[in-house]
Amino acid sequence: MENKILGVLYGMAMGDAMGMPPELWSRKRFLEKYKKIVDFMDGDPENEISYQYHRGNFTDDTSQAITILDSLIETDFKPDASNIASHILAWAKRENAFENNILGPTSKITLELAGACMVAMAVASALEKEDRDQMIEDVLSVEEYAMSLGASTVSASIGARIRYGVELAKTYEGNDDEFLDRLYNMMGAGVNTADSVPCAIAIAYYSFEPRKCALLCANLGGDTDTIGAMATAICGGIKGVDHMQEADVTLLKEANQVDFTPYAKIIAKRRGNVK
Repeated sequence: MENKILGVLYGMAMGDAMGMPPELWSRKRFLEKYKKIVDFMDGDPENEISYQYHRGNFTDDTSQAITILDSLIETDFKPDASNIASHILAWAKRENAFENNILGPTSKITLELAGACMVAMAVASALEKEDRDQMIEDVLSVEEYAMSLGASTVSASIGARIRYGVELAKTYEGNDDEFLDRLYNMMGAGVNTADSVPCAIAIAYYSFEPRKCALLCANLGGDTDTIGAMATAICGGIKGVDHMQEADVTLLKEANQVDFTPYAKIIAKRRGNVK
């Protein structure tokens, strides 16, 4: 299980870092500048967010995930809003996050509970079985409960968009560019949860492999780092870190001065034992 948990954590970091250079650019602008991303790259000097990052660096998405995990470990996996907020504010101060525009738009918007539940279910399903159709069934099974957690919304249905994304994945299987075109044009790839979560789950379903998933997300356009972090975390959980290229994992460790092994050990130990 540690192998799969490490796959989730390094998958999240990989998708985030791979999608960092063109983050929040339209697909049109991305294609004009890059044509195609095939590996990790430095941040783009013309991008108001990514210009400050280097090859292999992940963004606020992974940094805040680690920060929240630090808080959960400190509170014995009993979520404490005040403790989480303190950890995030301490991280933001250390990184000069507000002054340096490190906090992406998704981090400034309250995460919709439905989307969070469905991504969490996708990761949980990935840890248990290597079955993409079962993963989608598991994700959709929590939709009604997830939607009951917050106030009603005028946003598009996340579940309906996930179903549509899966249909696009099946229709354009083996045709990466057409799949990404259709997904971007029909679903959107913005910072809103109703855009980013269905895109992430659709790409995870289509690729079902961490590096391919990270590259597809990086080549999508839109909120590439956030979508990449979510989607590649799912694929990392499916395959495990042993499936990932050693050079990629080494780059992520060195570029970010991080080792997720202690986190994976704690999560594996506490998994199923949180009261």
